[in-house]
Amino acid sequence: MTTEWYLGCDLSSDPVVGGSTSISSFQQAIIPEVDVTFESSSEELAVTGARLTMNFKPISLLPQNGIISLQVPAWYIVSEEQQPFEYSSESMLSFDSDAKFESHASEGFEIRSSNFDQASRSLIMNYSGTRAIRNDETVSIGVSDFKNPVNKKPKTGFRISVQDSQGYLVDQT
Repeated sequence: MTTEWYLGCDLSSDPVVGGSTSISSFQQAIIPEVDVTFESSSEELAVTGARLTMNFKPISLLPQNGIISLQVPAWYIVSEEQQPFEYSSESMLSFDSDAKFESHASEGFEIRSSNFDQASRSLIMNYSGTRAIRNDETVSIGVSDFKNPVNKKPKTGFRISVQDSQGYLVDQT
């Protein structure tokens, strides 16, 4: 059996798959759009203080400890009259946003810390767990203090990335 590992994967534990290990290549894992969902706790437009639940099914084996980053779009477009559009400086998340594992919590997984980076509009979450997360499992994380979109237009610009504890990219959308 051949297994592909992400670039920078810690192979010191001699991972064994099906009785043998063969590392054939390193790949950049891209999580398909169909394996990612975002749900708000409120359907009210422009409401603040909602809870955002992000669900994703990883492509790679996620490490026991690592970093999950959630990048969100600007809250609204100020002007569509010129290209590129002028976006609000407000984000859909804030410095008060906090995160919690909704899946895997019963197995000892937790978000140890989360910090909001305003420049990239990203919530950076350091997590720890009791084991690696397999690619057939769905990861669900709830994020507080979410601002719902101001209109019903489809919202693009949500991005998820996962890094191991050394900062190597494992998965991304």
